Amino acid sequence: MCILVKNTCILRENALPLRNKGCKREVSLKKRIINIIFLIMVVGLASAQVRRPKAHRDTRHYFYSNTTAAYSILLDGYNNTNEHGGFACILGLGYSFRVPNFWFEVGAELQQLSSYMQLIDDISDMRVKDTEGDIAIYHYNKDYWYDRQDLLYVGVPVMLGYHHYKGFSVGAGFKYSLRLYGVSHNRLTYSTSATYSNYIEDFEGMDNHDYSDYNRYVREQITDKMNHKFSACFEIGYTIYNTHNNYTSIKNRHVVCRLTGFLEYGLNSLITNYDKRNMYSINPYNPAELNTVSFYRATPTQSSFSIPLVIGVRWTYTLATITCRTCR
Repeated sequence: MCILVKNTCILRENALPLRNKGCKREVSLKKRIINIIFLIMVVGLASAQVRRPKAHRDTRHYFYSNTTAAYSILLDGYNNTNEHGGFACILGLGYSFRVPNFWFEVGAELQQLSSYMQLIDDISDMRVKDTEGDIAIYHYNKDYWYDRQDLLYVGVPVMLGYHHYKGFSVGAGFKYSLRLYGVSHNRLTYSTSATYSNYIEDFEGMDNHDYSDYNRYVREQITDKMNHKFSACFEIGYTIYNTHNNYTSIKNRHVVCRLTGFLEYGLNSLITNYDKRNMYSINPYNPAELNTVSFYRATPTQSSFSIPLVIGVRWTYTLATITCRTCR
């Protein structure tokens, strides 16, 4: 069967208005987040500097490690997808500097993110000519179409926080991350049928005529996209004391454990360059065969954005590197 079919991507047209809709709101939200975090860090550093001469003995230098179990999702802003999140894990270690009521941390993190989206676009019908020269309308009945992304980043977080002597703790900061690994999984299940003008019913369920069920899967390495991200980070929780000690304030402790809720919001879009490729193409020699590509390698994303969001629970363990001179 020899058929010449020109594929048209209907996703591109639907996505164009989206950029104009949310662009101003997106920029405004990012500016507010940056200003809030910057104000918190300035106030915190100023307060810590004022109190330091009076309580220099309470200064602490720590090594810390943390583990975060979280839910991650890529907010693509594209109106023809349903975003769904996946499991995320963050492992970090670094240096922590503590003065009364305030702490400052800088370190390194390994972050694994996963997210997937369900594409809700329909595939256009095609006018084709079969092997006998009869004209037919080829139908693609989509059952399920999704695209999943698995990403691995290494990041450098900088956090400033406040802790109350009763255990309450809150922190905010920024993180820059560089992608180490990325892969996209695209799966499409569909069935085909055809309508002929000289027949009342559609032709379907005929495997010998390619009117059947199909399953397409494509795995692509993400090599030139999602290379780096800049994020705002927040955490709020409770400082848990070492039960083997009888100290009553965090300044007298060698070990500090903190259990917090954690949120990370991307300040830049992960998509910065685009391929001129359609979401799918049809084999001109076999119209039943659809070839798909990764969502983030297709042309429609040029009119959209991709913002990572991570929400989870973090356990932080800090260990003092100097001897406490005020302990009993």
